[in-house]
Amino acid sequence: TSQMIIDTGASLVVQGTYTQQANSTLFLDGSITVASRLNNQGTITGHGAIYGSLTNSGTLSPGSSPSTIVINGDYTQTPAGIYNLEILNATSYDRLVVTGTLTRNGIVQASLLDTNYIPSNGQKFQFMTHSSASVQPSVQQCHISFFQ
Repeated sequence: TSQMIIDTGASLVVQGTYTQQANSTLFLDGSITVASRLNNQGTITGHGAIYGSLTNSGTLSPGSSPSTIVINGDYTQTPAGIYNLEILNATSYDRLVVTGTLTRNGIVQASLLDTNYIPSNGQKFQFMTHSSASVQPSVQQCHISFFQ
């Protein structure tokens, strides 16, 4: 198990592609810039920014919840990918902001931070936003489960 920490105010610039290996964690409270693509096979957590595109085959989990991770590029979540978010209440929950194309597959896991808050039937959470009109959701492969 390995860890890389990018603290608040710090940045890492990668010339080319960077692969976050399985069994490794990137604590992203600053920013990472990748010239080509960031391939995540491990875990990315925090509340920072990614400049470049991200392919998530591991776990993406905003930290210090509720929090936001911003991807200034495209986001592709593969069928093996997990987006793990935490919900405090109807208006305060983790978010993923994508400035490019959002392609969703895999699993979305949602956990409640406040055991007294129960979402109402049909409650909606906008936990992923994008600015591209070419979203390609694969809803049949996107599962949301609440656990405490």
